[in-house]
Amino acid sequence: MDMKRTGELIAAARREKGLTQRELAERLHVSDRTVSKWERGAGFPDVSILERLAAALELNVLDLLRGERTEERDVEAALKEAMEAFRQQRRRERGKLLKESVPTLLLLLVIAAFWLNLNPPTTKKTTRLSPPGSIKAGCWWPTPRWSFRAR
Repeated sequence: MDMKRTGELIAAARREKGLTQRELAERLHVSDRTVSKWERGAGFPDVSILERLAAALELNVLDLLRGERTEERDVEAALKEAMEAFRQQRRRERGKLLKESVPTLLLLLVIAAFWLNLNPPTTKKTTRLSPPGSIKAGCWWPTPRWSFRAR
C-alpha cells in the first residue's frame, strides 16, 4: 500500500468526475483539508470511509488500497494487502495514543505528588480508644498505637 499512489488515484478519479475537493469532502462528511491530505499522500482514508469514497469515485476499494486501477483481481493477494494496510493503520493509531497519553499521566502523577506534599492529610482527635492498627473512617492510614481524648 502506497499512500502517494493512492492519493494520486483519488485526485485523478475526482477530477474525472468533475468534483472539487470541497464537493467530495461534503459527500463523505469530512473536511476539504482531509481530502487534500489524502491526495498529497500525507494520510490515508480511514477504514470506515473507504467504501463511501470508492462509491463516490466509482472505484473499487481494492483499487484504493493498491493505488491503481486494476481489471484483474487476485483476491488472496488483495486481501493480504488490505489486512496489512489495516494493521499498519492500527499501529500508527496505537503509537500516537501512547505518545500522547504517557506524558499526560506522568504530569498528573507529579502534580498529585506535589499536592500531597504541600497538603498532607491531617489527623482528627478521637473521643475513644482506637485499637492498634485500626483504620478510622475517612482515613487511609493506620491510627497511632493508642490515642486518648484530650481533657
